[in-house]
Amino acid sequence: MKKIYLALFSILSFTCFSQDLITSNNSFNTGFSDWGYGVWGDNNGKPVAKFEIDRIGRTDNSSFKVKVKSNTKKGQGNKALLRRSGLKIKKGKEYTLSFWIKSLYPEDQIYVSIYSGVDTGSKNGWGALFIRDFNFEGNNKWQNVVYNFKAGEGAEGAPIDYKKLDLIFGFDKRKGSFWIDDVTITRRK
Repeated sequence: MKKIYLALFSILSFTCFSQDLITSNNSFNTGFSDWGYGVWGDNNGKPVAKFEIDRIGRTDNSSFKVKVKSNTKKGQGNKALLRRSGLKIKKGKEYTLSFWIKSLYPEDQIYVSIYSGVDTGSKNGWGALFIRDFNFEGNNKWQNVVYNFKAGEGAEGAPIDYKKLDLIFGFDKRKGSFWIDDVTITRRK
């Protein structure tokens, strides 16, 4: 009986103190459900990219793959992107974003942002919880990228609508293939 209470306490403690905000299809097992993709930018600088669910994942048989066929104009906000919509985050709380990525280029980079704006359903203009370029070693092996953030610290732009947020991954630095898998955002406290 003591073991049952201890196990129940452990489960309840974990669920109370750790909450994953991406609860469905974080490893692309059901294709693109809950995810969007496409290109973003003006007509003169839009990238050309092919998006697919690859049959090889980090731990299973699926992952997101983008092949960027033509480069964008660096610094102009043009990107091939992967988007997860409908996130809700509490201001002042601490979170961890984690994802696995791979590419073939020796030194690589990916753009990541959590933001709100008219396209997320917010009445406010564009505002970001964070905007970050993450460097990683693109050696055709899965690399784990982990980023801790506190909602509200370092925000940019218009006031954030914490109930209408999107997570985007942007591919805008070069041509080539990128894979993403096992995406999580977890509340730490």
